[in-house]
Amino acid sequence: MARKLLIRDLTLRDGQQSSFATRMNQNQVDRVLPFYKDAKFYAMEVWGGAVPDSVMRYLNENPWDRLEKIKAVIGDVSKLTERYPDLLGLKGA
Repeated sequence: MARKLLIRDLTLRDGQQSSFATRMNQNQVDRVLPFYKDAKFYAMEVWGGAVPDSVMRYLNENPWDRLEKIKAVIGDVSKLTERYPDLLGLKGA
């Protein structure tokens, strides 16, 4: 039986503590998203406690727009609801 390697990417979530993500404006994120799509990750975690704060405070951008744009390009690989179900009103999800 062949086994398949599944990779979960955390760079857009955990990278909030680095200049890579904290200071990446939406235009910069948009430019790298095709590379993430081509990588065909099993899952991408793109939201953590620092994400909305950093996006709003330092970049003056809407964090919800960021999520929508990531999903529009990458598709449905985000595991956002696994970590923060209450954020989206998905209690018990």
